[in-house]
Amino acid sequence: MRYYGSLARALLESGLSGARLNETLSQCLRVECIQCHIQVSVEELQQLAVSDTPSGELHPKLQRLRLGYCARQGCDSYFYEVHLENHPEVDSEVVARKADDLLAASKARADQEREQRKPRRLAIYTGLGLVILIALAWLVHGRLPFTAKPHKYEIDPASMAPVSKH
Repeated sequence: MRYYGSLARALLESGLSGARLNETLSQCLRVECIQCHIQVSVEELQQLAVSDTPSGELHPKLQRLRLGYCARQGCDSYFYEVHLENHPEVDSEVVARKADDLLAASKARADQEREQRKPRRLAIYTGLGLVILIALAWLVHGRLPFTAKPHKYEIDPASMAPVSKH
């Protein structure tokens, strides 16, 4: 699915747009499962690319594709072959390389964003853990950890016998 988006973007950057882009993709793009050879049409790929409807409202074939499975019920493959045939207006090798580059750049950005979120998550989980430990200490001991336990009794210094030195 991500590759289709990168391929469409590469074709857009090569000068195709609108109806010509759709026509070119319909004529020269073929996508099929490597195991069962079911083909996915350009229209189905476009529907998935632009659809923001929940998976439950999609056709079952598109639901499986969105989840990363083969479009055919019962096929356990996760991989598709993408064939970009020659077209008079498109140099398929250049477009395929550009799509690969765009996909790699997109994955690198996603990885970088994921790495940037890790320290923030660690800080949030650490803070949450400390709050839970403090609340637990309060519930069990009736006071915050590392605070002095209040004395139950006070001693009047005058009531004490003087200490004799020998």
